[in-house]
Amino acid sequence: MENRLGPRPLETFKKHWFFDRVSSSLGYTVTLRRDCVRFRDATGEVTIDAEWTPGRRISLLAYPSSISDDRGGRRSEILPKVERAFAAAGWQLKVLD
Repeated sequence: MENRLGPRPLETFKKHWFFDRVSSSLGYTVTLRRDCVRFRDATGEVTIDAEWTPGRRISLLAYPSSISDDRGGRRSEILPKVERAFAAAGWQLKVLD
């Protein structure tokens, strides 16, 4: 698929079963913790407050307001990546505004 900046690289994911972690071929990881989702890329780590929801599948409610937006709009960059990682792992994510 192409956009105005050129071809978009194909993204693949690897799910790490033991650690509840998903790694992207674009260089970032999403890790589930008891009360948060951790996003890590080359620029550092960001913690997103989250709550587990009951059910048989892994399902979380995420609070994007917990992401500091002081690094020049990082929130709008992180959330789509986290959503893609969750979808690739078969997990459910609901983002609360």
